[in-house]
Amino acid sequence: MTTPKLFWGSLKTTTFPKQTTDLETDYLIVGGGISGLAAAYFLLKAGKRNITLIERDTIGSGSTGHSAGMLVTEPEQGNWYHMVQAHGPSLAKKYYEAHVDAANLVEKIIKDGRIECRFKTHDYLYLRKTDPKRSTRIWKEYRAVQDVLGTDVEALTGKTLKRELPSTLYKFAERLRKHNLVVNPLLFARGFAQYLAGRGVTIVEHTAFKKALDEQTIVTSRGTISTKYTIFCRGSAETNPRLDHFLTTIAITKPLSDKQLTSIGLSDKDMFVENGSDSSFHYGRITGDNRLLLGYGDKRVKADSAMSLHAPHLKDIKRFMDLQFPTLTTTIAYAWSAPYALAKGRVPLVSVKRNTVTIGGAGIQLGSIVAASYAVSVLLKQSHPLKRLFS
Repeated sequence: MTTPKLFWGSLKTTTFPKQTTDLETDYLIVGGGISGLAAAYFLLKAGKRNITLIERDTIGSGSTGHSAGMLVTEPEQGNWYHMVQAHGPSLAKKYYEAHVDAANLVEKIIKDGRIECRFKTHDYLYLRKTDPKRSTRIWKEYRAVQDVLGTDVEALTGKTLKRELPSTLYKFAERLRKHNLVVNPLLFARGFAQYLAGRGVTIVEHTAFKKALDEQTIVTSRGTISTKYTIFCRGSAETNPRLDHFLTTIAITKPLSDKQLTSIGLSDKDMFVENGSDSSFHYGRITGDNRLLLGYGDKRVKADSAMSLHAPHLKDIKRFMDLQFPTLTTTIAYAWSAPYALAKGRVPLVSVKRNTVTIGGAGIQLGSIVAASYAVSVLLKQSHPLKRLFS
């Protein structure tokens, strides 16, 4: 086993230049993950130009590139029932529709930018261990989810569930049947950056944010940048008492045969997540070359923690694999850990201070795009259908 080693590609691959002189820009974006890239896109869409994005390492080298590549229509914490409980069915539905729009946008960018990132669409299973025959609460929650997602969600129980995922661990599943995507997240981020650069966005790598002298002057590791407006999208590096920081670990097996895929019920390449607490959950999918990807996350860490492999997580993933797929014989070929941030509420944190907007706690990538859309609308003093939700 080679650990820790990122399966998606080399993080050291440099596509864009470093900052070599002091810069002037109208719009500065700090952070080259999905939130920052999406913010640049929405500025362009609004007709803005003279946009600069800086990344301290390489594009996608943070939480985005270390993710599982599961772009799912799921809220930041919990499920859509929890969103309904927290914000009501009307706002929850608008938030879901915004995730659908984000998924459609990703597809458009991949197509228009001709981005090679092993893009596919798959169903997404939200798994529960509770037997619905013994719990009226399960059906109450499912009906609330159905009110938000409509025909995009389906309940799986008994033999129907066993055909979908032959496991003794689970008694119920919500299957989200549309708008859930899988990508190589590192290649998607870099392709997205190339797409933006081709439309006039200045992208600078190996240029770290150091401090703000004032709202219009940013000090980097390589000089200064004068800007009229700034959007901070620093992911797990962002510090705020309204953010929680966690560590997740991903393990990827050797390629599986068609017979093995059929035996574990994943020959149709569905993604899945195990229903657990907001900070403790298992998830998984099959990669484009037929490897089993499994992830687990529950460890609280400090902001901007190092990305070193967390051995207890890897041990738990192996235990979960033995329980979930007892007939499967394989070994882990890649494993790594990465920090991420979640807002303590149900949506990413978007904070505003005059001409500066900060996005924090965007742990779900489609949710990151939704948050970026709102952040840009706030910066440009435009209306947005989710203003009441984010504010």
